[in-house]
Amino acid sequence: MNAVLEHIRQHRHDYQEILLEKISDYIYRDKRYSTSFAIMLMCIRGEPYPEETFDKILRKTDLYLSVDAHTKAVVFDSVRSTTYVKAAENIIYALQKEHKNEFFISAVSSENYQDDYFKMVYDLFDILEYTIEHGVSNIVMDYNLDILHP
Repeated sequence: MNAVLEHIRQHRHDYQEILLEKISDYIYRDKRYSTSFAIMLMCIRGEPYPEETFDKILRKTDLYLSVDAHTKAVVFDSVRSTTYVKAAENIIYALQKEHKNEFFISAVSSENYQDDYFKMVYDLFDILEYTIEHGVSNIVMDYNLDILHP
């Protein structure tokens, strides 16, 4: 996993910019209508899942994004800060039913960031890097992680 971690770190800035661009509709709705959203970022160790698998398990208003060969993102539309971790866990459970893999998972909710979407995406990657570096697999790590609030 060290090579994957190094790859993420090397391309992190580009990945963050892409995510910010792709979530612009969610940001607009959050600002305009207070419709919060959450983002789940996962690094998959093992056999990848085709996009059709995500199409089957996601709601129509959610968004699947392939960041790179091993890193995928899901944007959950209209979820509260009390339920986004459960939504991420449900995705992992559904994927594991397709075939077993090891996942490194981070998740954040817009409700915790008061319109600071750059910080939201930045923290999302910090958490993911932490999970990979410390071998925390198949557990959704979120905004409440101590490394974000020293």
